Amino acid sequence: MPTGGALHFLGTSHPASIGTPAAVELVIQDTGCGIPEDIRPHIFDPFFTTKGPLGTGMGLAIVYRIMERLGGKISVASPPGRGTAFTLRFQAADPPEAVPPPPPLIRTTTPLRILVVEDNAHVRNPLVQILGAIGHTPLEATDAASALAHFADVAPDLVITDLAMPDINGIDLAAAIRATHPQTPIILHTGWQDEPTLDAEVERGTITTVLEKPIDIRKLSAVIDRYRPTSLNR
Repeated sequence: MPTGGALHFLGTSHPASIGTPAAVELVIQDTGCGIPEDIRPHIFDPFFTTKGPLGTGMGLAIVYRIMERLGGKISVASPPGRGTAFTLRFQAADPPEAVPPPPPLIRTTTPLRILVVEDNAHVRNPLVQILGAIGHTPLEATDAASALAHFADVAPDLVITDLAMPDINGIDLAAAIRATHPQTPIILHTGWQDEPTLDAEVERGTITTVLEKPIDIRKLSAVIDRYRPTSLNR
């Protein structure tokens, strides 16, 4: 909405009927200029962007993949000049079962210097705070250049990097780190954990493992403990 406008949110529940499960629908609609007809079929394609170097082309693609994994659907309606409406349709959840509370997190007794490479502050800041809370020393980088600069002095013990970044992606960054520090564990933190090409990069040794978004504190802690450098185990 380059000249401003209104953003509307509408939530609707749909009861189950014969052959159709219960569902919840969320419609997000703006009053902007709409999406051109020739672009509309590609908006959910990975790496497709109309923003040039300012965009990664991963936002809507990740939303589409998340909706698929949830068993839901996302669709778009955008008449030229009449705004855009995205409809997200979720399967209604079953009532939650009572589960015992999880065991308390235990701070690590062997802190690591962990480099977090993430251009999105809304993802990077919570991850950095979590690492500090469980006893590690987090280092921050917003792009590949600043990430590689950390290896010029005292190299991090472990790296957690995003996949889609404005300059180079997480795979290329991992390859650059491997060139000088082949033993450093590199965890790829991404919403594209199901992508087959990532398994190939793990087998090739470019990355150590893949950790899915959003952040799960216990999974994060377990992965760090599993792949911590052998020289630091004690």
